[in-house]
This record gives sequence, structure tokens and C-alpha cells, in this order.
Amino acid sequence: MRSRNNGFDYLPLDAFVSFVGERGDRDEDAIIHETEMNIVYLKRGLSGPKMRASTRLLPQKRIDKWMEVELGEFFIGKGDSGEVVMGLMAGEQGRRKSGIIIEGIEIRPKSNS
Repeated sequence: MRSRNNGFDYLPLDAFVSFVGERGDRDEDAIIHETEMNIVYLKRGLSGPKMRASTRLLPQKRIDKWMEVELGEFFIGKGDSGEVVMGLMAGEQGRRKSGIIIEGIEIRPKSNS
């Protein structure tokens, strides 16, 4: 985040990852309503609203100095093809947000351990 950001300090964001599949249904409202949302914070050490610890996703600092936060997970079966849709949305309507720059997204397989 930029040093002069606004609206991301204390508010949680709703994040999701969803597999659209071969049907290619691009209706964003349908995808959002059918997908489990995760609550994500972009800054560590902030109290925010009280929730179960398992639903709060906090950023972690990586070895390469990047910050990472898990948006969610999706499953693709053998032979499946289609699109993966990701979203990061403000939980509160009507509040202005500014200053977030996403420089990269990494998708990696979940370990089976």
C-alpha cells in the first residue's frame, strides 16, 4: 500500500477466489453470491471488529520482502478447464478508498501435507 492510503487501515475487506468452469458464467453478482467470502485485513496489528480467529486473514511478510494474504482456495478436478475469478471488495458501501496498488498475484497449489 502507498504511504498515503485511505480507507484500508481498520476496515476488513471481503476476498474470494472462485472457479467459473467451462460454462463461462461471467455474471459477477451470481459469482459473488455463490462464493464463500473471506475477511481480509491489509495491515497487521489492528484490532478491527471481533471475529473468530479462523476467519481473519492477516498479511504475512515473505522472505522476498513482499506481503502476502490468502484470498481463498478453489478446486479444479482432473480434466476441468475454465476461468478463475478473484475479488477484493470493500465491506462497507459508500466509503472512499484510495492508495492500494496490487503489484502481483501468485497462484500456487495447496500442499497435501
